[in-house]
Formats: sequence, C-alpha cells, structure tokens
Amino acid sequence: MPLHRLLHIAPCFLLLLAVFCACTEEEVVPVAPTRTLTVDLGITLTRAAQGTSIGDGSQPNDLQLWIFDQDNRLLDYAAITDANDLFFSGSDALGELVNTIQRIVEVESTVTALHVHVVLNGVSSGLKLDETSTPDNIAQATFSLPTGDQTWTGDNTVPIYGDAERTIDGYQKEYSLTVKANRAVGKLELLFTKDSESGYLQINKVELTHLPEEGYLAKSPESVTISSSESIVLFEGTTEITDYLPQNAASLGDFSRYESSFHSLTADYLLENPQGKNWSGDGNQDWTYPSTPEAEENGYLLTVHYQTSAGGTEKTQAIYLPKIVRNEWNKIFARVKSDGYELQLHVVDWEVEDIEVNFEDNLSYTSGGWDEETIIGYLDAEKTRVHVNPDETAVLRFTIQTPNTATWRAQLVGADINAFEFVGEHSGNAYGADGQPVEQQIQVRVTNPESDSSFEVQLQVFATIGGIDYELDLTNRDDGTVSPDEGIVQRFTLIQSR
Repeated sequence: MPLHRLLHIAPCFLLLLAVFCACTEEEVVPVAPTRTLTVDLGITLTRAAQGTSIGDGSQPNDLQLWIFDQDNRLLDYAAITDANDLFFSGSDALGELVNTIQRIVEVESTVTALHVHVVLNGVSSGLKLDETSTPDNIAQATFSLPTGDQTWTGDNTVPIYGDAERTIDGYQKEYSLTVKANRAVGKLELLFTKDSESGYLQINKVELTHLPEEGYLAKSPESVTISSSESIVLFEGTTEITDYLPQNAASLGDFSRYESSFHSLTADYLLENPQGKNWSGDGNQDWTYPSTPEAEENGYLLTVHYQTSAGGTEKTQAIYLPKIVRNEWNKIFARVKSDGYELQLHVVDWEVEDIEVNFEDNLSYTSGGWDEETIIGYLDAEKTRVHVNPDETAVLRFTIQTPNTATWRAQLVGADINAFEFVGEHSGNAYGADGQPVEQQIQVRVTNPESDSSFEVQLQVFATIGGIDYELDLTNRDDGTVSPDEGIVQRFTLIQSR
C-alpha cells in the first residue's frame, strides 16, 4: 500500500511541478526599473542687434524638441506649432531672447545621458522633421530660401537650431540644460551714401545671383552647390539717397563708425556660402573690396543698378560677396561717387560681440535662514547640518535682490531623497508683479515621521539667469547681501534621526 501511494502521487507531483515551472517561465520577464525626471530647458537666442537692443522683436513661429538617451533612443518629443504659445523675451541678464520649457520624462535606470535637439521655425520653413526623426535626420536636414509669399519676416523666423547634452546621476531627479540656439542663415545689410551733399544718387535695383541650392540646419557646409539660373531681387524702386559722407570726413576702413551717415536700403537673410570672395583688411578696420576684383564663380554675386544724376544713364556695379556664415550679420557700406564705388564690409556676430557678464554685479541675494521653531537644531558649529523635526515642516527663507528677471529652483540630492519631500512650490520668480523682490520660502518635511532610521540629503538652490544655473549659498545669514564668487558653495544637509 505505501508503494502504491508513492507511485500514484509521484506522477501528480511531477505534473504540478511542470505546470508551475511553465507558469514561472512566462511570468518572470525582466523589466528595467524606471524613474521620472524633470528636465528644465532654457532655450536662448543670440541678440539680433548691437548695443542693448534685442533686435527686431520678431518671435519664432514654431518649435520642435527631441530628447534622446546615450544610445539615440527617443525619450521625449514636443511640438509647438502655434506662435501664440511660443514666446521669447529679452529679459535675461545677457539681454538674449529666452524661453524656458519644462518636460517630465520617464526613463529606465540604464539611461546615463540626455541629448537635446531644438529646432525653431522648422515647420514654417518646410523641414521634414517629426517625432520619428533621428539625430542623423536632424543633423542632415536641409531647407531652401522661401519664395513668393512664403518669406522670413524677421530675425527670429528663420531656421534656428541648438543642441545640448547632460549626463544624469542615479539619484538626481531634476536637471537643467541651456540650449544655445543659432540661426542657420546669414544676414546681409546694404547701406549707401554719396560723397557730397550736392551729389546725386538713386538706387533702382539690387539683384543677387549665384545662389546655393539649399541651406543646412545643424552644421555649416564646407562647400555648396550653386544654382546658375536662379536669382532674387533684394530691392527694386527709385530711392534717392540723401545721406552723404565726404571723403575728408571718413577714409576707407572707417565707414562702420559713421553708420548714421548711410542709408540702410535692404536687409535680407541668405543661405550659407563658405566660397565667397576674400576682401582685404587686417580685421582691425572694415574690410575693403578689392580695387580689381576677380570673378568668383561659387560666391554670391550682387548687382546694383543706380544713377548718379537725375534722369541720367543707369549704371551697374557688380560686387562679389564675401563668404556668408550662419548667425553672422554682414554690413556692406557703399560710398558712391560719380566715377565709381568705394565698398567696405563690416561683419558682426548676430549678437553683441565678446559678451562677458560679471555676475557679482548681476546676481545678489540674502538668506533669512531656517525658521528656528520648525527644526530641532543644528548638528555642527557652522549650522549647515540641520536636524529636522519629523513632526514639523522645516522652512528656509531667502530673497534674490538682483537681477529682477532671475528665477529660482530647489532640489534634494543624495541617496535618501525618498525620505524627504518638498511642501508647496520649490521654484518661482525672484520678483513679484509689483516689480519688487519677493521673500521666498522652501518648505521640506520627512515622508515617514515614525521611522527610527537615520536619513540625510543635501539641499541645492539655484538662480537661473539667461538659461544658466548659478547655485546659491544660503548657509550664512549674517553677512547681508551675497554675490557669487569662485569659491566652494556650501549647502545645507537635512537630517532625520531619532
């Protein structure tokens, strides 16, 4: 009998074991753990004018944003196609046009880097990019000069591209990246004057030939293919130039210093062409057009039709342009005499050159410290290790005095970040609607007040100016207004311990 039972039970057991194993194999599917990241993107456009101006005030038409991981796998995509939802302002410390976008991204634990690509005016310029586009697709994207009614109506409506990357840590949940976006075209401005008050100058037409067949979004080309048949008219009319600049008032090499004595006839956006004519000069003065220029088959050719006497014979002047580079503004100054032209070139970046911002002058703040009744106390003489009360919400106060356009954000870092959480907002604007600085509050509490374990995290606080983060040192509340320097920034360490 015992043997019979054994023989009867054994097959059943084996059958159950087989079924169990089969179920187990189906259910155990390795899944990489995921986490949620907050990615703040500060997208900046270089200024479109010199001095303190922010240019012609134009706003981009549309925006596309891709975030890839280190293996070029798409993590996030966003598209804004309504210009009313896409506003850049010129209120940052550099005077640059800025737009801040926040994206919430779900990533696997294997992700170690974020690669961000931003395209402005891609949709309105006919670029064939969408959510399925890869980094290679973006890098190889091309576009054409608009024709007919489809024109670029301002400095910031042309194709614009920028990218940025950031490594990510295993514990940090919030990341801030600055994407420096550059216009993928050059700008050409033509300015005319005559050599005397009694002289006569009328411009009838300005035509451009030797056009590149396409423009390149992400990277400047080493060479371009020229269309031999295409041309565009930059200006056509009967404009008499009344401005004048006598020869004894300004010699060749100095025209850009007397821009107010020139008439700006036209300003247009051109596709890049690295194959332009070399103008003479040492870079310290304006570049001067060669007195006997050689033809340049692959560079832009500008033809000006003009008159130097009322009702007189129309004359023409051919000008071989220099190389046209993205995000550069080429100003050609022409002083016209009855017997010919004097031409000079002045090239500036499409922004103020050599910007250096001294943030000791631009960023200042005060720390009000922790509300004493909301914490148990400090665990070190420097009062940087804060023993939080598990039954209270700890409150830290500070004020950003300047600049008035700064924003701020706080984050917790460390292995124990799940043991603490923010209460209420932990980011905002430095100034209120009344134009005055606002005292800010950062509120933090423990997530499990009953825990007998010890946990600690560090608190980081940043001011964001022009899309760039500057960490604040709020650990000393006795020195009044603080400005950043090159020293080490001290942080508060928050500790939960029974």
